[in-house]
Amino acid sequence: VVGTLPEGVSVNYTLNGEAFTGATNVGTYEVVANFSSTNANYNAIPSKTATLKIASADYDVSGITFTDKTVTYTGSNQTLEVVGTLPEGVSVNYTLNGEAFTGAVNAGTYEVVANFTGSNPNYNAIPSKAATLTINKATFDVSEFDFEQHVVFDGKEHTYVISKDIL
Repeated sequence: VVGTLPEGVSVNYTLNGEAFTGATNVGTYEVVANFSSTNANYNAIPSKTATLKIASADYDVSGITFTDKTVTYTGSNQTLEVVGTLPEGVSVNYTLNGEAFTGAVNAGTYEVVANFTGSNPNYNAIPSKAATLTINKATFDVSEFDFEQHVVFDGKEHTYVISKDIL
């Protein structure tokens, strides 16, 4: 009730016949205001019903990013991760084509999805975010090898052998 009640009039609130002092969770509440008076010279004030609606809130994920990453093949596992601090009670898992994704080693392009799960039912679901992990092929480093061989024609077959393991 908003406003000042007349002298001698009090109000109590009920929800489904039980005392109601407020709500904190998402939902729709039909609250009844029951009036009583100590002055017998007035007619009883009829109860009034109001609807209290508490809508789901959005998690604040404004500081969370999930961006593309490009690396060159190293033989090591490469991953993508969200950057930023997740809200309390929120976790993230990563998928590739609907399957759990923990990283990739081989050259290729990987479309990774970050899926968020919140433990508080009073918040809306957080939309998934997608990013691409690109692992480019590496180039062998053969810069320290000399591939020239000079021989004088002598009518014999000549070969060239590299004596160092280049892999």
